[in-house]
Formats: sequence, structure tokens, C-alpha cells
Amino acid sequence: MCKINNSRPVDEYTYNIEPFNMHQNIGRPTFGAITVGEGKIILLPAPREYTMKEISQLVNILNEFSKNEPTFVVNEPEWLEETKSKTEKDIDQQIKTIQDSYETQRNNLHTKKYTYSKLNKLLYTNDTDLEKAVTHAFELLGCTVKKTDIGANVDRYMDYKGKFSCYVEITGTKSKIDKKSNKITQIIGEHQQHDDNKKPILVANTYMDKNIRERQNINFTEEALILLKPCGTCCITSKTLFDLVLKHTEDGVSTDDIMKLIHETVGELDITKLK
Repeated sequence: MCKINNSRPVDEYTYNIEPFNMHQNIGRPTFGAITVGEGKIILLPAPREYTMKEISQLVNILNEFSKNEPTFVVNEPEWLEETKSKTEKDIDQQIKTIQDSYETQRNNLHTKKYTYSKLNKLLYTNDTDLEKAVTHAFELLGCTVKKTDIGANVDRYMDYKGKFSCYVEITGTKSKIDKKSNKITQIIGEHQQHDDNKKPILVANTYMDKNIRERQNINFTEEALILLKPCGTCCITSKTLFDLVLKHTEDGVSTDDIMKLIHETVGELDITKLK
């Protein structure tokens, strides 16, 4: 039995053996570590288990670790502020100004990044996550989007600046949308229930489990498009919706032009028609 710094015996602590790779060039566990209290006991391998080259690499790594001596920070007393020179106080203020500016810029960038992170979910999610991503995308295009009640035929009702209204059905699938899709039935049902001028939109994340570059070109079969045509449905993949948002945010295409194309499209939307 051994003791560390006159503390309790090692066997009185809860410990775990944690083998792990020390260096990728060695490629196999070089030692184990036993957690003891707040520290670790390092177990080195027997020399015969390693070549001289591997031992040399391990020694070099351990030497680097030994150079990292602990640093102890002593906080300044509060009264020291009264003795600081004007120059030091100016330096402190400059540091604070830079830090505040950095935090503001950092927060702004994080907010922008979060916007794109939500948008990226158009490309790989389904169900609730995809519905939220589609909602976010249409909001970026200037739409007011409302979640429908539980049991409704479609997922969202949408208005574009009071110019026209839409209802949106959203789905993810590992294949294409064909005539057997229940989404077609839901859109037709919504169309029959409401005698109004709302534009039906079907947003589908087709081939959702595949890399974008590996997805097929046929997203909606001809039979499916024929069934949806009498309702005036605009069929759009979530990837195309993603591209439409970027057309606005990156290329400066107006939301009026984008939403006009969606409103006028019956069948699958062709983004190349956007000028």
C-alpha cells in the first residue's frame, strides 16, 4: 500500500484504469492512467513491448509534458486600484473596450451562425426539425408562418405580406414523392375543405439520408405531379428552398421575385427561372 503526499491510502479512493493513445505515430496504448482523487497515477509499459523508436517517441512526449510547470495566480487586492498610475488605468480601459467590442462582435456572429445552422437542417432532417427549418426559411423570405392545429391536413399556414396566402405540407423521405404518398391525399383534402385562393405548397426533403451530391434528379414522379396539378400545387425540394434563401441572402434577389415564382409555379419549381 502507498500514500500520496501523506494523504489517504490509494485503495481508499475510487479509481478507474483508462488506457489511451499518447501519440498517433505510435498508434497503440502507450500507458494507462488510474484516477486517484483529483489526480492520476500513470502506468508506463514494459520496455520489451515496444521498439526503441517507439520508446524514444514516448520519452520525447513525456519530456514535453514535464516542461509544463503549474502557474499560481495571486489576485490583486482591491485597494491596489487606488495606487495605479493614469497610464495603467488607460491601458485597463483600452483592454476593457477591446474585450467589450470582441464580445459584441462574437455574439453577433454567433447569432448569424445560428441562422445558417437552422437553415442547414433543410438538407438532412425530417419531422419536427424539418418543419422548423422550413418555417425559418420562409420567414427569411418575408413570410408570416403559423403552425396548424393537431390533426390538420397540412403543417403550416402562411401569408406573404398580405399579397397571397399558402398552406404548406412538409415531409422527409429516403426516396422520391410518388403517387402513393399520403402527402398528396392531405393536400387534396385541404384543398377540398377550404374553398379559397390559398396556394398549396409541398416541401419534400427527398433522399434525405444521402449526401446532396448523391441524390437523384427525380424528386416528384410524373404521376404525383399530375395528381397535385388540379390543386395548383407548387412542389419544391427542401434543397431548392435552401438555394432560394441563399439567392436572397447571398445574391440579393428580392423576396418578391422568389415568392412570385413559388406562387405562379404549378408542378415542380424550376429555380433557373429566377432571374
